[in-house]
Amino acid sequence: MRIFGAIVLSLFWCSLWGDFSPQNLVLGFVLSLPFIIPRLFIIPTFRLINPVRLYFIARFLAHLFYEIILANLKVFLLVISGRIKPGIIAFDGEVEDDMEVVMLSNSITLTPGTFTIFVDGRRLYVHTLYIDDPSSVRENIRGRLEKYILGATRCLKL
Repeated sequence: MRIFGAIVLSLFWCSLWGDFSPQNLVLGFVLSLPFIIPRLFIIPTFRLINPVRLYFIARFLAHLFYEIILANLKVFLLVISGRIKPGIIAFDGEVEDDMEVVMLSNSITLTPGTFTIFVDGRRLYVHTLYIDDPSSVRENIRGRLEKYILGATRCLKL
């Protein structure tokens, strides 16, 4: 049954490219393997099928989109006003799982004006364009990003 699924996905791959050559069929078959035999590949540590979890993930993504737009406006105002005061902080979060750390570091990097430079276990080193008080930057990351990530990965109420 799994082989049949791999063949179907391989044919679908070829139809997307419009090329049914043997090389493209083999490539489609190889690319279908993670979907057919997921136990051989990395699987998230939590299940995404849970409707409550899907709600929290959607809430996190909506909040991340809002933060990206807000950070774009802040960076614009910082650049126009010339009040750039860059700095690097160390952020120790409540994230425990590797997936949570990756989600937090990527969310920080996606937000304009901040960039995750290095990850050491649970500690993230973050560069920011404006740092007046390091503790306020940490609380900003904790309250605006980490809280929603923990909600999405652990189904915590916010």
